[in-house]
Amino acid sequence: GAAFGDWDNDGWVDIVVNRLDAKPLLLRNLGRKDRNWIVLELEGTRSNRQAIGALVKISAEGLPDQWRTVSTAGSYLSASDPRLHFGLGPAPAAGVEILWPSGTRQSISALPAGRVHKIREPGQSGQ
Repeated sequence: GAAFGDWDNDGWVDIVVNRLDAKPLLLRNLGRKDRNWIVLELEGTRSNRQAIGALVKISAEGLPDQWRTVSTAGSYLSASDPRLHFGLGPAPAAGVEILWPSGTRQSISALPAGRVHKIREPGQSGQ
């Protein structure tokens, strides 16, 4: 099994591989550092807390829109990082649109690149 996530929070997705009768293997992504990125960590309030199933669209100047769905699935007996990683190339910022599992829609403009952004679902459970 393998799990995918940003082990060192540098914006590049790394891989941890489980090995039979051996220590896990960490494959660090040492990608180009001259490209921008953005990471979104979603927290549900009306939806499930990890926002599993949320659909996210990123828009950045000069790039096609990128879509991701929050999930931890991906490999046998492993759970991956639920945070969403997006490459932005030269773009310094991105707009975000989120469709939360509860049906709530949220838009945020001009989130700066090179950071992990924690986004909380608007509204509280039971409201």
